[in-house]
Amino acid sequence: MPLPARLLCFFLFFLFLFIFPSKALAAFSFSIDSVNPTSVSSKTQEVSVSLTINDLPSESYFRVGWKEGNSYFGYVKNNSNSWVKIQSLSSDCTNYYHVTQTGNSQITLVTKIGEDTDVNSGSYEIKAHRFTMGCSSTTSTNTKTITVNLSDPSPLPNPSPSPSPVAEDIGNILINEVMACPSEDKEWVELFNNNDNGVNLNDWLIRDSTDSNSKKFSTYIGSKSYARVEIDNSFLNNDGDTVRLMNGDSQKDSMSYDSCEKGYSWSKVGGSWCQTNASPQQSNSSCLSFDNDNSDNNSDNSNSSSPSPTTQTTTTTTTKNPSSTYKKESASSEEMLANEQEIEIGEILGATESGEEEEEEKEEEEEEKEKPFLAPLFISGAGLLMLGGASFPFIKPKVVKFIERWKKRKRNSPKNP
Repeated sequence: MPLPARLLCFFLFFLFLFIFPSKALAAFSFSIDSVNPTSVSSKTQEVSVSLTINDLPSESYFRVGWKEGNSYFGYVKNNSNSWVKIQSLSSDCTNYYHVTQTGNSQITLVTKIGEDTDVNSGSYEIKAHRFTMGCSSTTSTNTKTITVNLSDPSPLPNPSPSPSPVAEDIGNILINEVMACPSEDKEWVELFNNNDNGVNLNDWLIRDSTDSNSKKFSTYIGSKSYARVEIDNSFLNNDGDTVRLMNGDSQKDSMSYDSCEKGYSWSKVGGSWCQTNASPQQSNSSCLSFDNDNSDNNSDNSNSSSPSPTTQTTTTTTTKNPSSTYKKESASSEEMLANEQEIEIGEILGATESGEEEEEEKEEEEEEKEKPFLAPLFISGAGLLMLGGASFPFIKPKVVKFIERWKKRKRNSPKNP
């Protein structure tokens, strides 16, 4: 094939690739970073599985399963902190853990074998799966091995009394969030492990301001991670109480509050306690300010709704002394009316600002869509110049010969009268 023809074929192929590019999609992937603990001794023992997600294209559901042969078993906690049984890959996935953040993120899924699962002691693989919003299973992660050591309890011959166990001294376990007035489900206390290593909390206690009201629990908390302890409703008082974290007779942390709004939690933000939107198993939300409390003023109007929270501009400091309480100042009816008007104006301005931000985001998205076409056009123009320069030595003789013939024909043609 002559050289100009080869150059032309190369150029056409080059032009096709860049004039009609397919949209470049980042390669989605996710993997298991760690499993804590790496061995369990009971079917109810919880295991934390840390996942790293790269370039998640859309909202998805995730789960963690225990692999045996070609099937999976076990349970996984969802966003509501409820246990969901692992089913086949083709079953409904909408009860699994829901991730709304696209792009890159890290999540921790909690799993367990489950008392109703028939398994034997041995080594099993832990594996995570991702599902689209339509419950199509797309891909799975690498596997991590976990050891199961289940022993059948047997009576000891001639049992002898043993001394009371001494509680293991573990520090840096803090109360991070308290749901004292849930709108549904149970009350709960969230703990934070501020250590550089995971810890097992065995037979720890949650107590209120009295020693008679307590909740015993055992759990594992990974390094710099959270654990939520559910307690019975009516454990904590709505009009104020103290929450204490105990390891045996040793008090590890405490907090106090003077009241609570239904559906909102008390959270530690910036070293101080304030009411926020509930945020279990993650960093606490921003502080909220409630302009009207649970007084008789709300009970006069049966159709009135719960007080609307606004972002708090001042910080309420709460000490960890169980005897400390919050001081409340009563506001006059005129001040309460003025606060309600400020809240309504703030909501309107907030909605307007939100609309403007959405318009700016749409414009930025349109600009981003146009950018990919500039590079192919520039490269195509450069290719045309390269092809013209390479073909000129072969085209020039033909052009010169054509011009000479044209001039000769013009001289030989008779002139018009």
